[in-house]
Amino acid sequence: MVVKKVRKLRRRSSTGVLLAAVALSLVLSFMLMNTSVSMWLEDLDINASVSVGSADVRIKCYKVMSRCCCCCCFCIGNCSAQLVNGKVLNVVVGRIHDGSRVWIGLLLKNKGTLPAWVKGVEVNYYCGDVDIYNSLNVTAYFYGPFKFPGSISVWALINSFRDCCHNLPFPHHVNPPVRVEPGERVIVWIKLYVNSTSNLHGQLGVSVRPLTCIADP
Repeated sequence: MVVKKVRKLRRRSSTGVLLAAVALSLVLSFMLMNTSVSMWLEDLDINASVSVGSADVRIKCYKVMSRCCCCCCFCIGNCSAQLVNGKVLNVVVGRIHDGSRVWIGLLLKNKGTLPAWVKGVEVNYYCGDVDIYNSLNVTAYFYGPFKFPGSISVWALINSFRDCCHNLPFPHHVNPPVRVEPGERVIVWIKLYVNSTSNLHGQLGVSVRPLTCIADP
């Protein structure tokens, strides 16, 4: 009988130790969890720097060709032009009449660090003669992209209105949008044509702005 009692006591003692160990583990786990939660809820100060690239497409150079005027980043005689922050080109051409043609060339360059897309050009024009305004047709031709457009015929060969008549528009122009990597160029030739048979005379003002974006349009 004594042996049996001893065995029962040992069994109870083992069970008690096990329960105590389990309870201690739960208490420790709870304490550690509270500590980790409290540490997580503390404010964290992080010192870091973020570098963000940009795409910056600008008008690097322009050419304006009319029957009485030839301009390449400067204007003489029958027309005047002003480049505003490399983003907008304002042109005024005098003595516009029926059948007049004006060619405006833009050399666009991505001066940023990210690729960009040239989606098109925005052309706004004004004229004191309503008939000229209503008779004006505008067409844009896109070429490129190029790494070194100075040696490309679509830009280098156009230096007079006669060159425009003989060469423009060049073949192999592309449809926008045109992807432009950093440092690359796109050439745009814009034709303005007064399609009228009436005796029209007046002055034409044109504002040209390239349309660009960073994301794939």
